[in-house]
Amino acid sequence: MISMFQEPNFLWVFAGSALLAISASRVGVFVFLQNKSLSGDVISHSLLPGMVIGYLLSGEKNFWLLFMGGFITGYFAQILTEKIIKISFLKADVAMAVVLTMFYGLGVVLLTVAEKLPYGNQSGLSAFLLGKAAALTNLDVGMYAVLTALILAFVKWSEKALITVSFDSTYAKAIGLPVGRINTLLTSLLTGAVVMGVQAVGVVLISALIILPALGSRLISASIRQMTSYAMAISLLMSAGGTVISYIYPKMPTGPIIVVVGGMLLIVLYLFRKKRMRSMNNRLSSIRS
Repeated sequence: MISMFQEPNFLWVFAGSALLAISASRVGVFVFLQNKSLSGDVISHSLLPGMVIGYLLSGEKNFWLLFMGGFITGYFAQILTEKIIKISFLKADVAMAVVLTMFYGLGVVLLTVAEKLPYGNQSGLSAFLLGKAAALTNLDVGMYAVLTALILAFVKWSEKALITVSFDSTYAKAIGLPVGRINTLLTSLLTGAVVMGVQAVGVVLISALIILPALGSRLISASIRQMTSYAMAISLLMSAGGTVISYIYPKMPTGPIIVVVGGMLLIVLYLFRKKRMRSMNNRLSSIRS
């Protein structure tokens, strides 16, 4: 067990997964509170065409070009979803499904085209579908650290406004908060966190890192501060558990294992909450009697 912490590859994967978990869970709390849980799915599936276009333009897997390409299409997809909801008769879930499938289909088509180009089959772009955390390098981790620092700084700077809008947007408008701009900031932060995690977890599973920690923390927290702290702790446990298990069993993919660990933690937290609620009800019953 100790020997794994002496291997550089494991340390880069561990550090990269931890940074991703911190940024995703920090943003995920506000996404969850605003009932926008499916937004992560829309963005994650919609960034694929942008990342492939970034590769086609550069001819290489340049992190920042891929990031910017994915960010642009992911952000545009979220804005398009909101516009469709406003100007059409479609409900939110239907609009999300339409945009998600449209962008993802386009991404798969472009991915097929890219892999048919000379050396395209060696680009590793197909790893974006399910992720390949084992491919993280020290350069990737350094970029993750920069993006995580930016995301955390923006969340800290706008935290009070985000909390107010998340709990009561009508009240936020009444006291003069720029609700539209705050939601735009949240969308940007969510898009950044999603694009950042695609290489590790993949477009299919990255939304789990956004939602599972927030949902798990909601089960055991009594305040927004607790919810934020617990969400970050749960996400770190997910990333640590997935990384260690995939190291012990090398054929197991890190990203999916991280999500499985998160699902197991969620079940444990649900059972803990259920047991605590039952205990509290028994106490109340004994007091009343």
